[in-house]
Amino acid sequence: TSCKWEHYKPVFFSEAEIDLLNEMGESILPETPDSPGAKAVKIAHFIDKYTADCCTPAQQQLLRQGLLAFQQACQNQQGRAFIDFTAEEKYHWLAAIDQQARQSQEPHYFGLLKNLVLLGYFTSREGATQALRYVPVPGKYQGDYPWKPGDKAWALG
Repeated sequence: TSCKWEHYKPVFFSEAEIDLLNEMGESILPETPDSPGAKAVKIAHFIDKYTADCCTPAQQQLLRQGLLAFQQACQNQQGRAFIDFTAEEKYHWLAAIDQQARQSQEPHYFGLLKNLVLLGYFTSREGATQALRYVPVPGKYQGDYPWKPGDKAWALG
């Protein structure tokens, strides 16, 4: 996801869905003073490619139908698109969807989407080197690295 794709052409989702996935991803993993947000690693490109290449047809359908329902709910309940929400509205909206996903007995699109955001982010160059502690491999083995509570997690382990 850290490749610089100037003119990315979606392979599974539409351009509008790519924009929505970027906004949702950024709301899940926003930029901080210490690390970039999900948009900076082009999380929607990762999700698009991963969904096309690695998800089952059932997972693809779950994501596609979930995003459609999500967009319709935003429009019907708020009168505007998720992209036009404030940061606080986005947070509260996704927190409510996350709660629904956790309570659902059936697979829920948001659980899958959230997992893809985390996978894509933390396996990107930026996520692994700026949000996590990173030791380049291969390299000299040094098995005793200092660690204390509050330190970042390791990118490799």
